[in-house]
Amino acid sequence: MHFCQRFALILIALAMTCPVRSASVEETFDFETTETWRTEADFFTDNPTFVEADLRCTGIVLLNELAGGLEFTTDHAQTGTYSGRWADHPRFPSLMAITVPANWSTYTHIRFQAWSDVRTDEIVFLAVRSDNAVTPARDFYLVAFRVDWEGPRTFTIPLAAFQPYRSPAGWDQVDSLSFLTKLFMHEPHPATVLYLDTVELISAAPSPSDFAGVSFDRLEPGQPGTLQEATPPFNPALLNHPFPETRNDQTVTTPIQYEPYFKAERALFNYFPRFAPAAVSIDPRGRHYIRYDQVVQVRGPGGRWIARDARPFIDAYVENTYDWINYTTRGGGFYDEPIIRFDRDGDAYMHVILQEIKANGDPYSSTERPGTRGYHGLLLHSGDECRTWGVYPLTVPFARFEKLDGHNTGCLDRPPVVLLHSHFSSGQTAGYILMPEKKPDGTLDLSNVTEVYEDLLRFNYHSGDGNSCVTSGGKVFIAFSMTVDGVVDHPIPIPPNHPALGMTWEASSTTYDLKDGTAAYIVEYDIATGQVSEPVFLGFGGHAVDDHNWPGITIDSQGYLHVIINGHHDPVYYVRSSNPRDITAWETPELVGLGHSYSSLNCDAADTLYIVSRCSRLGYRFMLAMLRKPSGQPWEAESYLVKPFKPYYKNWRHKVTLDTRTGRLFLAYAAQSNLINTFKDEYDAYLFRWPDREEIFLEELGGTVPLNTAKMSPHQYEQYAAPFGEPCLLVTDDGGDTWRLAVTADFMGTPAQVKQAAWHDLD
Repeated sequence: MHFCQRFALILIALAMTCPVRSASVEETFDFETTETWRTEADFFTDNPTFVEADLRCTGIVLLNELAGGLEFTTDHAQTGTYSGRWADHPRFPSLMAITVPANWSTYTHIRFQAWSDVRTDEIVFLAVRSDNAVTPARDFYLVAFRVDWEGPRTFTIPLAAFQPYRSPAGWDQVDSLSFLTKLFMHEPHPATVLYLDTVELISAAPSPSDFAGVSFDRLEPGQPGTLQEATPPFNPALLNHPFPETRNDQTVTTPIQYEPYFKAERALFNYFPRFAPAAVSIDPRGRHYIRYDQVVQVRGPGGRWIARDARPFIDAYVENTYDWINYTTRGGGFYDEPIIRFDRDGDAYMHVILQEIKANGDPYSSTERPGTRGYHGLLLHSGDECRTWGVYPLTVPFARFEKLDGHNTGCLDRPPVVLLHSHFSSGQTAGYILMPEKKPDGTLDLSNVTEVYEDLLRFNYHSGDGNSCVTSGGKVFIAFSMTVDGVVDHPIPIPPNHPALGMTWEASSTTYDLKDGTAAYIVEYDIATGQVSEPVFLGFGGHAVDDHNWPGITIDSQGYLHVIINGHHDPVYYVRSSNPRDITAWETPELVGLGHSYSSLNCDAADTLYIVSRCSRLGYRFMLAMLRKPSGQPWEAESYLVKPFKPYYKNWRHKVTLDTRTGRLFLAYAAQSNLINTFKDEYDAYLFRWPDREEIFLEELGGTVPLNTAKMSPHQYEQYAAPFGEPCLLVTDDGGDTWRLAVTADFMGTPAQVKQAAWHDLD
């Protein structure tokens, strides 16, 4: 069946339709036919062997539902019978017409009518596709306008105002016309409702009245964000917006099940918080801060969000320190520490990673140090609630703070413990502990650096995180993992009768074997003397040597140390110290669960332990899951919080924060992964939403286009790198029994605290 016939099925789902007839350019441009307007990719024209049963969506959601984002209605029709109502942009971010004139070279302007129900300031890109056969990725002419009006508006845009994106073939070779909302890491606005009508190509000079009150934006994509760890740019206009934070202000609870294609929280629930979601930080007074890249969000008078940008202080430091043309920050918790740490005085600390951008655009530094790829680490310090920052260079770039968890309150007595390492690669690196000290004039002394061990895995984990060290009783307990090159030749002796031996897959009873997994250790750092103890073996993570098998550590109210040792799609093991604040003796390692990666670890006031992980126990489908161990009880089976719409790779970049005052847990994550595995229908659907990323897939990374779908044989997916996207935040205030999408109200205290006026907004 031809696609146009399939598309006609949309009529069943529309509240009002027009007669089906042979589509023409005139009818398309006047919104008088449904046949050539699409809000989903054309899966069939370029793939003539596909049928609808081949698609990933089949059995979950019908194709006509995916393509049903344009409603034909008599409301606000300018000419003819109908206008096209395009709404719910998070679910239907792209609108495309394929029946268009092929030759626009004789025209000078494009004109169209648009009625806006409400001003949202959403950016909409008008894209004219003009494929160049020489380039592997699609080519466009682009211009952007803002939905900054209510009621009717006529747009008359010179074709000369369109900017070429990539290498379009020319105005005489036009393939389609699209309205797009997700280009260059922009996000659609859930409240935008546009009635479109009467698209015209004109060659005569328009009258001056055509431009009255009309403004349009030239495309300013800036850096397209091709780096995997890139974070969507912070949009200050969205803070404190007047619209619902979820559809109809509903409470959205887990498990959240995604839908084809790439429809997550924003598309399913219109998740639109009045802040930019990211990892949550909490100061000693209980105020919440959200660090989004280098912007700190905190609630001010009346509960309104305030944004305080650290970038000017970083810019000033770079200008005075380096001879750089440009630089980028590597934010969002992929390379840097995402949490703002506070001490008991209320001083704030942030970690920042910089990388030089050279004149040719390469993100590699001319001042590169061996192994760092030009990365430079900074420690930022603020004594005035994140208004201003002092900037200090770190001796090695990569760092992780000790975070305040349930019972390591000793970490507040001084600036944060900082664990350092020099490489982000999969190889080993030297590890250090930095103990910053505040000088009498309020500045920092960063000279107190001690080696933890000469050869260990990195401390900064792009997902999961938690603590690698905890402070208690004048000691800092540091857990780390390492790999080895040989079977028996291990740099740290393992006791022959250690209880971990025999607990892991195919482990030997007396010698260390690579099949055992990745070895984890713990050391004790004495704050008074600055001495590091000899490492003590804890156990193995997973059943292979893997640089993802790092440990996480916490401490309970009695002083017992709790450690998990990560697997990578593999078992996670848990071990507890035999005595409080003592690393010399440990209980037998316990298998927590199979098929977990990137586990975090937290301990609440009741000594309940929490793990949040990427779980693949049910196969190569990566779900965001929680495991829980109430004090004195066994580990519970995992519960699933967020489920992707399809199998294959996904990285959530998840981070967990425990609010020690309220007991709430906050879970930040990215709905759209930085790596994706797609079959052809998924590839087409992805690029229908993010067409600019095809350049990353096919040219920057030299990829190829997949051939078939997951339901066809032979089938083969392709893997692509892309920026993370659509950050989200979950919260639980009942110990993990229920989780919900976090909104602004969740950044107040408990009802009792609010009633007692114990909760303070920042003044």
